[in-house]
This record gives sequence, C-alpha cells and structure tokens, in this order.
Amino acid sequence: AMRSRVDVASSLSSPEGTSSIWEILLRPKMDDRRVLMLAAGAAAGAAVVSLVLLNKRRRGGAALRGDELPLLVTEVPGPRSQAVVSRLAQHECPAITARRARRAAALGLMSADPIVWQCAKGSCVKDVDGNLFVDVTAGFAVAAAGHSSEAVRRALRAQLEVPLMHAMGDAFACETRVRLLEELSSFFPAGSGPGGEALGLGILGCSGADAIQAAIKTAVLATGRVGVLGFSGGYHGLAHGALGCTWYKSDDFRAPFAGQLDGLPPPPPPNSK
Repeated sequence: AMRSRVDVASSLSSPEGTSSIWEILLRPKMDDRRVLMLAAGAAAGAAVVSLVLLNKRRRGGAALRGDELPLLVTEVPGPRSQAVVSRLAQHECPAITARRARRAAALGLMSADPIVWQCAKGSCVKDVDGNLFVDVTAGFAVAAAGHSSEAVRRALRAQLEVPLMHAMGDAFACETRVRLLEELSSFFPAGSGPGGEALGLGILGCSGADAIQAAIKTAVLATGRVGVLGFSGGYHGLAHGALGCTWYKSDDFRAPFAGQLDGLPPPPPPNSK
C-alpha cells in the first residue's frame, strides 16, 4: 500500500499530474492496464492516508477544534474505557459504580460501562479510546459556554495569578465574590421582585442540589409552610434537602433514607384530582 501511495504521488507530480487524476484516467491514449494501475494506486493511497489520519486521531495527535462530528473507531465502550472503569470500581463507593450494573440489566447488555473522557472542546468530547462524541448535555450545563472555552480559561488563569487561593466564604469574603454577585444581580431588571423591589440578593452554591435546597429554605421562610410539591420521576439531587422532593428511582435513591425525610409525602399519581 505504501508503494502504491508513492506511485500515485509520482504520477500526480509528473507533467501528466498537472491535470486531475480523473482527466488522466479518461484520456483516450491511456490503455486499460494503465487505467487499472492508476485507479488501484489511488484507492490504496487513499486508504493509507485514511489509516494514518485515523491512527493519529486515536493516538491523540489531532487537537480538537470543537465542532467535529461523531466518529467511532472502537466499540463503545472501548477497551481502554472498560479498563479504566474497572479500576474506578475498586476505589469508588459502590453506590456510584454499581449504577453500571443496573444500567446493564435495564438494557439487557452484558456490559454497559460508561465511556471515559480524555478531553473536550466546544461540543466535542473525545474518550480514552479515540472515539468522538457530541455532548448535548454541555457537561450537566457546567460547560454551557462550551468545553475548554477560551474566555473561561482566561478567567481561570487570571484568578490563579491572584495570591489568594481561598477566602472563607460567608465568614470572610473577598472582592471577587462581591463582583460575581454584582454581575449576577445585573441580569435582573430593577423592580422585578414580588413587592417591586430589586432582586439583588443571591446565594452561591456548589451544585444543583445546593440551588434546590436554597429554594426550599427560601420558600419556607417566605410562606411559613413546609410542604413541597414534587412530581413523580422528578430528579433534584441526592443531598438530603433536595432528596426530599426527588422521586426519580426513589427505591434506590430515596427509600433507604425515608425515615430522615419527614413531612414530604409522595406525590399523587399523574392526572389525579
């Protein structure tokens, strides 16, 4: 195949190569044998180039642009992903790693290990086996600006240059925290609060469950009522406050801690009166 690739390259660099290869193949003076040789050489050369590019991509040699289409070069999950997940299962809580067994049973598959990410840019994710995927979840919305967003990376680099790795949150603030809250408050129009006041107060958290729990506490303080309306199948997080109104896979996530979740009865069936 390598010899064929060289032959094709030589043909295209010759005086004849000033025309397209198809024009060369269709010339009346070309005998059938030469046509077949050139066609075979072109096909072999294209195959070699494709394999070289594919292997380069699998080895991680090609940097992601962020707009690539999906490309599978192994089975999914690939052998490296399966090996890494097996290592993970030896060190991570079974409550997390056991999910792959449940998913395998639900799908009727012998193995349903997740893929293991290697890198990501834009909407494209590359796993450790060299497969490419389009991330339609934006990394649980953490990468809403795109994976490896240059603007986000610039902000992170700038913050790392500040000689202050950690301030003590609500005990001792830093100006960066103030600027963030000011920026968040600016998204709300003046007078948009229930009584016409500005919605200029925020609570910073680390997760979606933090946001749900802050909303539940705010509702209790504002209304004096403790009930929470939930929907069957709804998922709001696994922290205790959020778990109280989470009914997604409730037998697995909620039932073991039901005794600690008083005051939040199960939701009625859909369409009930």
